[in-house]
Amino acid sequence: MKAALRIPFVVVGLLVLAWVGWTAIQVTRADALAQTDPEAALRIDPDHPQALLRLAWRQLGNDQTEAAMATARHLLAVEPGQGDAFAVLALAAAKRGDANAEALAKIALQRAPRNRDLRTQEATRALKAGDLPAAMAQIDALLRLTPSRGKTLYPALAQQSVDQAFADALAATLAADPPWRRAFLNVLDSKGTAVGVDQVYSALRRRGELPEAETARWLDRMIADGRWGEAYAHWVGTLGPVQSIPLVRNGKFEDQPSGIGFGWRNVRVAGVFTDVAGGVGTNGSRGAHMRFIARPAAGGNLRQALLLAPGSYRLSLQARAEFLRSDQGLFWSIRCDKGPTVARLGPLEGSFDWRPVSVDFEVPAEKCPGQWLELVNPAVRGSAQQVSGDLWVDDVAITPLPAS
Repeated sequence: MKAALRIPFVVVGLLVLAWVGWTAIQVTRADALAQTDPEAALRIDPDHPQALLRLAWRQLGNDQTEAAMATARHLLAVEPGQGDAFAVLALAAAKRGDANAEALAKIALQRAPRNRDLRTQEATRALKAGDLPAAMAQIDALLRLTPSRGKTLYPALAQQSVDQAFADALAATLAADPPWRRAFLNVLDSKGTAVGVDQVYSALRRRGELPEAETARWLDRMIADGRWGEAYAHWVGTLGPVQSIPLVRNGKFEDQPSGIGFGWRNVRVAGVFTDVAGGVGTNGSRGAHMRFIARPAAGGNLRQALLLAPGSYRLSLQARAEFLRSDQGLFWSIRCDKGPTVARLGPLEGSFDWRPVSVDFEVPAEKCPGQWLELVNPAVRGSAQQVSGDLWVDDVAITPLPAS
């Protein structure tokens, strides 16, 4: 081909390349502007999907419902499968009060199941209509999609739980063990009213969906509220058929500490470890063995909640020690909840074989709704509370005494 003929082809090729390059630059610019300046992006590419969607949401947020719907329809013409466009249409229809708003919402939920605004609207609509199961289904979906919303929703759910019907619907959702169950129950325990807490936990128990650990938390909330009688009644209900219940449950350590209600609790205390096992009690029976490792310890691991009526009692137990050293000795104590100590049994220190120890005490008629039985170290907090050695305990009992 002669040079004169090649020149037009070269020019055309350069023009095509320039056009392609310009188009690529414009597309790139439109992509960059789509989220921050959708109007500018649409001036470059009137059919840019991300820009159309961003503009539709902005219009909807500014209550420009007609414009938002028009933009959403434009987007559907460009991308018929764009689910969020249906969400914009449904939300705009709801704002206008259109008759087909609910139908549009159902379609939108199928096309855009992860749209949080739509689910929030549907939850609100269901609550206003009194359709609690539908509302809880949307709230469940919201908390699964965005766990951070729990900061707002958990306190609101806890507050609404004072309504029995709402508590039942909430419990039905919790019974399915959603991933947010534990986080919500933590908020319910700490911020919910006594009525709300009881109604949610009671509903879970009726469904057979209240595990032991959550039962323990419920009882602890009752105790913290000062409702010792209610806590005791609920705790007895967890025991099954029993002939009688001693004032100290599991005093011979036949069973491992339950950690629930009015049974033994083996709580974590720095500087001491407790084993409940066979062969460590009197005559080789089961008992409790506490090992103190020469560090400050406020007391022992074992404690038990009690519900003693006003009157006279005797606390007794069998104890054994080896090289038990502390500043003032250790004492078994019975302390009124948020009140005075009514019994101190001790001091326990040094080395000695199994021996019975006891103390008589009086439970007052006032300011003692419930009590705590626990091993305490009365020394000043800090290095003075250092304890070393071993202590074994068995046959812990409380016996009523005749009135004086």
